[in-house]
Amino acid sequence: MVYVGGFLPKKGALHENENCLINPLLPIGSRGDPAGVTMGYWPAYGHITPEARKSYLEWLAGDRSDPSTYIGYVFLYFYGLERRLLLDTDATDIAEVLSEVRRLLSVYGESGSFRRYATKLISACELKTMSYAPGYDFGTDSNSYEVPIAVRVALGQCLAEGNLVESDLLFAYVMSHPETQVRTPAKRVERSLLKQVFADELGKRFPKGIRISGKSGRKLRLDYHSCSGTFDLEIKPFGLDLVDVTDRKQPISDARVVFDACVEKLEAYSRALGKANGLRPTLASIAKLPAPYRLQEACRLTDQPLVRLYEWSNEGRPVRIEDLAALAGMPKDKPITRAFVSDLSGTLVGVGFGHTGDPDYATRSPKAGDTVVVFPVTNTTSVPPSPRYRPTQLMVLLGLLMAFADGEVQPQELWEINARIDAEPDLSDDERQRLKAELTASLDNPKRLDDFAKKLKDADPASHAHIADTLVAMATADGTVHPEEVRQLERLFRLMSLDTASLYGRLHDGAAANRGRVVQTCDDEAPEIIPPDQAYVTVPIPPPPLPGPTATVRVDTSRLEAIREESRKARELLSTIFADDAEQALEPPPIEPEEPETSGDLFEGLERRYGALLLELRVRGQWATDEFARLAREAGLMPAAVINVLNDWAFDIFDEPLLEGDDPITINLQLLPLPTGSGSESDERVTS
Repeated sequence: MVYVGGFLPKKGALHENENCLINPLLPIGSRGDPAGVTMGYWPAYGHITPEARKSYLEWLAGDRSDPSTYIGYVFLYFYGLERRLLLDTDATDIAEVLSEVRRLLSVYGESGSFRRYATKLISACELKTMSYAPGYDFGTDSNSYEVPIAVRVALGQCLAEGNLVESDLLFAYVMSHPETQVRTPAKRVERSLLKQVFADELGKRFPKGIRISGKSGRKLRLDYHSCSGTFDLEIKPFGLDLVDVTDRKQPISDARVVFDACVEKLEAYSRALGKANGLRPTLASIAKLPAPYRLQEACRLTDQPLVRLYEWSNEGRPVRIEDLAALAGMPKDKPITRAFVSDLSGTLVGVGFGHTGDPDYATRSPKAGDTVVVFPVTNTTSVPPSPRYRPTQLMVLLGLLMAFADGEVQPQELWEINARIDAEPDLSDDERQRLKAELTASLDNPKRLDDFAKKLKDADPASHAHIADTLVAMATADGTVHPEEVRQLERLFRLMSLDTASLYGRLHDGAAANRGRVVQTCDDEAPEIIPPDQAYVTVPIPPPPLPGPTATVRVDTSRLEAIREESRKARELLSTIFADDAEQALEPPPIEPEEPETSGDLFEGLERRYGALLLELRVRGQWATDEFARLAREAGLMPAAVINVLNDWAFDIFDEPLLEGDDPITINLQLLPLPTGSGSESDERVTS
């Protein structure tokens, strides 16, 4: 790939040697000049110093691929390739030399000057040998010194032949035009994705395409000035007289409108990429893309997170919330707060998955170490729960409470719960999937139900009767009520301050609805409902009239109408049972009395009513659950909501939770200033 000898005349100056010629008679220094400090701007082998020759020949003797090489030596080598491609008419190795130029461009393209000359040489060679077919890769860089030869010729061809300007050509034109403002997203986003978004936006804004009009104009002159400065050529592309359209207003103005729209669409994705390690895409960044491009980009990720999500979804296997966040590419150093889990939920929804810990839907936000169940969704935009969702969710959880009461969940009980989900007419398919995934999560971790059961005591007393009816309906769904189920019902009735004596009347009514009978078991306080073909004895509470002995116990589609009616009643149940993780209550909040203008927040960043309660809580390090709940209700607040709000506030300020444990509840007093005892607690402020 080099010229060696004593004489190689320049074009038009036959008495002078080409500056690329390596003359072996010239001296070589004992020391090199690797930094090229003795090299001139237009070097010639015959004129450079012996030290520079030594470094140049050593570079040639290697693989010629060290990107730290002084660029002047690369140019000296490039001069010979340039002559071979454009002046040696009898050359048989054009393809190999052209390939070498492209290789050099890939190694030394960081030099803007070398990139410009190498690209220009490649274009000039192509003009002599080929035309531009649809799909040709122009390989242009942003903001060139001038629009590349290849692009200008291809545009001239479109004008001469009356063709539409193909998307890739228009993209190359707008990207390489010196006056185009190429913003960060266009530089940061992968070029293939940017081109795809550009093509789609072009089709949307110009469905009939863009055609260049007007056959007359300045002729396209392709005068090639060699990088070596030793020759000039006039190249006539494909033997045609083409018009140079680069000085026209169109189509560059239309192309810029499309280009700017694409950059705006990719702005959020670009910002997310900028925060990633090494600008590597993750599910968290890909979720910021416009919806049509998310899945295809997610499928290109080397760790294949979508495959893992599909596997977890198909298996219904509970997954630690930290593992799910790591798979999505969320920051590893962030605490598992409500805001963090909300971001994770938005990421997963963006690529077609949901999880049971989504704070907008779950009964409580998951904490570190908690598990969730992943499931597929069809809507890739986060939406709030529909009006039907919360009542149906309440049905599911109440049904599971009763199903677990006897220590074993029966298939018929699961069928009943699933039937209630399917019977709700106004739930979306995604909400049905979510509820069934929540059912799976609760079956794996019944403790979640205990946490939920405790919230029944916080329910509005006006809703207790409806909750009681629902509990009994679930208990009698399979036609049999076990003693453990009766004990569970009694416990829940006591939580809601309901008279347990009313429980047995409801059980008899439920038995009649399910065509069963009530019998006395070995536990006199636990009546049991059994099918009518079994033995019957009297119970302490006289039962109402029961169906005849021909009735059978079964659950079939005829029950669906009754289920729908029960679901309708459940819509009136208390939505505040789920308020501990909601940012705002489903019902309008009570109007707080106005505080004096000078009072301010008791704790920086914490709403005053929660701050007032915190002043009472901080006098002790631990509180029994019942005492804590009493203080919260006296303050007009939900106990579960208090825990969530105070912990979210503490995470934001201290990166630690303020309240921990279930019973007792521990207050991390070291995070708070000690009471002064001077009566001035209301004026203290906690800052980070």
